[in-house]
Amino acid sequence: MKKDSTKNKTELYLIIFFLLVIGFFFYISLTNPLIRAIRKGQNISGLVVGCDEVDYARHADTIIFLNYQPKEHFLNLLFIPRDTKVDTEDLRVKRINEIYAYFYRRENNINRACQNFTKVIETFLSNGDREVRIPYYLELNYRGFVKMVNLLGGIPIKIDKVMDYHDTWGNLHIHFEPGEYLLNGEKALEYVRYRDESGDPERIIRQQRFLRNLVHRIRNPLLIFKLPFLIKESITTLHTNLSFWDILAVSLEMKNLSMRNIRILSLPGKPEQTLWIPESEKIKSLLDLFFETKLPTSVSPLTVEIWNATATQGLALKVTKLLRRQGIDVIKWGNYGEKKESTLLIDRCGDMDKVQKIAKILTCRDIITHIEPARLVDVTVILGEDYLKTFQGSPSHSFSEGRE
Repeated sequence: MKKDSTKNKTELYLIIFFLLVIGFFFYISLTNPLIRAIRKGQNISGLVVGCDEVDYARHADTIIFLNYQPKEHFLNLLFIPRDTKVDTEDLRVKRINEIYAYFYRRENNINRACQNFTKVIETFLSNGDREVRIPYYLELNYRGFVKMVNLLGGIPIKIDKVMDYHDTWGNLHIHFEPGEYLLNGEKALEYVRYRDESGDPERIIRQQRFLRNLVHRIRNPLLIFKLPFLIKESITTLHTNLSFWDILAVSLEMKNLSMRNIRILSLPGKPEQTLWIPESEKIKSLLDLFFETKLPTSVSPLTVEIWNATATQGLALKVTKLLRRQGIDVIKWGNYGEKKESTLLIDRCGDMDKVQKIAKILTCRDIITHIEPARLVDVTVILGEDYLKTFQGSPSHSFSEGRE
C-alpha cells in the first residue's frame, strides 16, 4: 500500500511539473513579442552586423537588413555594401561601416553601439511613404563566427577561381585554389572576408553563396542534437537584444525555411571612387517589395535575356533554343563581354516563382534579385563555365548545333 502511495505521489508530481512547463511555454507564447509575431504571421525585421576586430575600432564588415514573413515562411535579405555613403547631419563620417565604428568608440559598449547603428539604418531605409522599424539586431564578431561554423561541422563551398589576398599590415593572408571545400571556422572567415578588385558586389555574391549553404546546413535534421550547444554558443558569443526564447523560436522556425523562399538583394546604387552611392527611388521600390506578401505565380509570360560568359561560341543561342522549347520567351541573347566561372540568375521583377522556374531548368543555384524594370525582362541569365559541365552530363540539356 505504501509503495502504491509513493508511486501515485511521484506520478502526481510529474503531472504537476509538466503542467507547469506547458503553462510556462503558453505564457511565453502570449507575452513574448517575437513569438507572438510569428504566431500571428506579422512581418519581422532585423539587422545582422558582422564586425572585424582591431585594437582601435570595430568596423561593420557585413551589414544585412532582413525581413521575415512567417505566413509564407519567406525571407528577404538586403545586403548593404560596407562602402555605402550615408548622409548624417551630426556625424562626421559618411561611410556606413565607419558609422558603427564611431558609435563603438563613443559608447565603448557593443549593445549600445548596435542600438545607435540600427537607428541610423532605420533612417537610411525610411522614406516619405514608409517608416522602417528594426526592432531586433544581432552582432557577430570574428571569434563568434569561427566558433559557430565549427559547431555546425563546417560549411561546404565550391570555389571557382583563385582567391589570393595578402595584407601584411592587417596580418591577413588568404589563398584558395579552385575546388570544392568543407570550410572550417577559420577558412570560412577567410572566404567571406576576401575582397578583390571587383569590390563589394562580387564579395556580396560570395557571401550570399555562403549564406545559402549555411541555411542548408542548419536545416539538416541531425543538427537537432547540436541545438543546445548552438543556442549556448549564441548566447555567449552574440551581441543581440534577442532573448533565449527568441533564439529558440528562431531556431525552430528555421526548419520551415526553404531556399526557394529566400530572396537575396543588394542595395541599389552605383560606384563613385571608393564609395557606393545609393539610389533612393530604387531602394523605395525594393522595400515596397520587401513588405508585401510573397507574390503569387504570375500569369504573364516569362521573359528572359541570356548572356554567354564562357569561351564556348554560340552557347547563349543554344540555351535560348532550350528555354524556348520549354515555352519561355527569350527576347535577348548574346555575349557577356567577360568570362565568368559560375552561372548566375538575376531576378529583375521580384517574382521568385519565375526565377525558380529558370533555375530548375538550368539546374542553377546562384540567384540574386536586382530589380530593373527598364530592362523589360523578368530574369537575366549569365552563363558561366560551370554550366558547360552541367549540360554535358545531362540528357535534358542536349542542344542542336547553331551559331549566334
